[in-house]
Amino acid sequence: MITEKRPAHLLQYLVRVKEATIYQLIDHFQLTKRQIYYDLEKINHWLAGNELPEIDYKRKNRLVIPEEVLQLTRNSTGTAGNRFFIFTQEERVQALYIFLFIRREPISSVHLTQLLQVSKNTVMNDVKKANEALRPFLVSVHYTRQQGYHLIGSEFDKRVPVMHYLSSFLQKPYGREMLQYIFKTSGADCCGKDAEKAVERISKECNLQFVEERLNEFIHFLILYSRRVAEGKIVRFHQKEMEAFKQNPLKHAAEKLMDELHMPKHETELCYVMIQLLGLSFGSHSADDPLFQLCEQLVLNFESRACVTFSRRDEVAESLYRHMKPAYFRMKYRIPIHNPLLTKIKKEHKELYTIVQKLMQPFESLLNILIPEEEIGFITIHFWAMLEEPSQMKSFKKTAVVICPSGVSSSLMVKHQLESLFSEICVEKTLSLQEFTPELFDQYDAVFSTIELKTERCYYMAGPLMTPAEKSRLVNEVYRHLFGVKQREILTDEFLQLLKKYVHIIDEKGLRESLKQIAFFEKVTESRGNDQC
Repeated sequence: MITEKRPAHLLQYLVRVKEATIYQLIDHFQLTKRQIYYDLEKINHWLAGNELPEIDYKRKNRLVIPEEVLQLTRNSTGTAGNRFFIFTQEERVQALYIFLFIRREPISSVHLTQLLQVSKNTVMNDVKKANEALRPFLVSVHYTRQQGYHLIGSEFDKRVPVMHYLSSFLQKPYGREMLQYIFKTSGADCCGKDAEKAVERISKECNLQFVEERLNEFIHFLILYSRRVAEGKIVRFHQKEMEAFKQNPLKHAAEKLMDELHMPKHETELCYVMIQLLGLSFGSHSADDPLFQLCEQLVLNFESRACVTFSRRDEVAESLYRHMKPAYFRMKYRIPIHNPLLTKIKKEHKELYTIVQKLMQPFESLLNILIPEEEIGFITIHFWAMLEEPSQMKSFKKTAVVICPSGVSSSLMVKHQLESLFSEICVEKTLSLQEFTPELFDQYDAVFSTIELKTERCYYMAGPLMTPAEKSRLVNEVYRHLFGVKQREILTDEFLQLLKKYVHIIDEKGLRESLKQIAFFEKVTESRGNDQC
């Protein structure tokens, strides 16, 4: 497997989009042409070593990924016993912590050098870096002859960094394989199938709807902390807090989950599992809930501050509540959430982000904490998606559905972006991954998804916030296969070279950005099958 992070990310992106131009890659990764070529050379070196066809990119305007490469990456699951990656320093710190968290014997520097495949001096330096990173979590790594390397802090505090680090690993191209390697090296059961099946059964029996993107992190976390509970390492809660949790309807679901995983039923651990489920599941409507009333007030305050009026204010408040209910428990009990769109949101919707940030004061008073930027970012795109309602929806000729596991805000964002890109398409529904069925391809003209789907049918990849290059790729793909129209890009190196012969270009980067908005279309005569993209 590719050992360098940047080429690995590039290959992952190419496998997802299947074809792209060099300039789309430059725009997406914010790299130079030379850097892209360097990474492609690294990818081809790895492909050749695995007897796979290389990606032809020299003197080519458009890169097409060979089918054999697509097939391999779809089927490849990796093996935890083989080291096919190299940890960065940040990843070593995270791996070291997870390793200590699930340890069952005294850990020496020998264990850590074997795990991280570095020298003893590097391990010592990584321990120092780990303690710097852990300071905000009120946890530290200590060493004694009797106990070896171990963690100091309350049990609740020790679990918080694990959730952060699991989230970080699962965002990486080969993060799952890295985690499997850590689990196997520590002697832990690296198979999460039992936990996954248990959560799936409980969600169906108790009629719970989970934020699917967080579900994977939760399942990995279950594997780790259930081991500690079995060893008697349990969390503590105030008695008043425990009494409040006893009245929560999720108590039954938490008890069943603990039974499924054969976890000892400590009262405090039952509360802890309930907290995790509350931070994972969508909130159901409850008009007398103080949190719902805060959401209603937030919508009113937003209208006043942004000088807008929502035609269906009640629906906006209810939709916001579905997002804020799990967010409330995440923030109160320090359950982290990763927002991959945060940088883009703060850059492209700066004014809106600032408005939302100022309006969050009542929630901060309720929780007695500062609202994390990640959560503010999600609420920002929630409002952004609600600001404009498409008109004459029913007059559109094509119907579409969006599959998005990332929650209410991201689903709305994708829906709005698609409707702004394609005036000929009506997005009728946004569904979770659990609701995805093959029948959707027969019910709708187009299926869009933010993640890879296990199907041979034709669907289109779309994101909540897409770059101009990504929008261009999507528009080209959809118009070609859905409407029989082909896009001809004018953004080519030859075109710019031609311009330079006759004009002096002051801002080449700005010109490239403007040219990305221009496309010519021509009718294609090739046949368009329903199942081929």
